[in-house]
Amino acid sequence: MARADNTKEQLVLMCKECGDEQREYFQEILKKIGLKPNELIGKHIKKEFRGGERQREHMWVKITDMTEEEDLVGVLANNPCVVKNLQYGDLVTVKMNEIEDIDY
Repeated sequence: MARADNTKEQLVLMCKECGDEQREYFQEILKKIGLKPNELIGKHIKKEFRGGERQREHMWVKITDMTEEEDLVGVLANNPCVVKNLQYGDLVTVKMNEIEDIDY
């Protein structure tokens, strides 16, 4: 297991290493550890983006800020292959319940 500096990071790492990629499971872990949006500023999160009926792509976003409603704001950290209406560096908004993974 990778080294984590605090309990929240340890729990996120444990969740990632268990191999369960279901968003609902990951969301339960986030709720249990009480991760707050402001704790994700500077981190990378993964979200599913849709560009059309059949266009789905899971991409990393570097979180740079948050809104008053506690949505996350960040820049797309991937070059999309499938979703053509986005490009690397685009500013995007992410809701806490859309997070699929966190790269501590």
